[in-house]
Amino acid sequence: MNLRRKVKTHGFAAAAMLLFAGCSALQGTTMRVTVDSTVPGARITINGAPAGPAPATATVARNKPLTVMAQKEGYEAAVVKVPYRLSNTGFADAVGAALCLCPGVGLLTPGAWTLESDYVLIPLVPLPLTGSDEAPAP
Repeated sequence: MNLRRKVKTHGFAAAAMLLFAGCSALQGTTMRVTVDSTVPGARITINGAPAGPAPATATVARNKPLTVMAQKEGYEAAVVKVPYRLSNTGFADAVGAALCLCPGVGLLTPGAWTLESDYVLIPLVPLPLTGSDEAPAP
């Protein structure tokens, strides 16, 4: 193989690596999450902000843990924490970074991460009844 052809081949390979480097950087910084409750109409709070009655949908950061809460009169309030993890695209960037450093750039972006789930079901438990209380209506 002559020198000119080698330079052309290696140049093409280097350009391809740079072009596809850090695919996580092309992912969005947020994701949609739906939060529901075992009791219809429970008030949902997502990361401390009211989100409306269950089921509620919100757009949240994909690279931060999520805290959701459900409340309804006659039921104990319940909190669920949703952790985040390396996304499939982030994993591909990590593998690419092991081969060449360029894809590692994607690991520095929010797109490299995802929440464990985009659907959260929060179970609500009725409060214990006292002598004069009636069972809460769902």
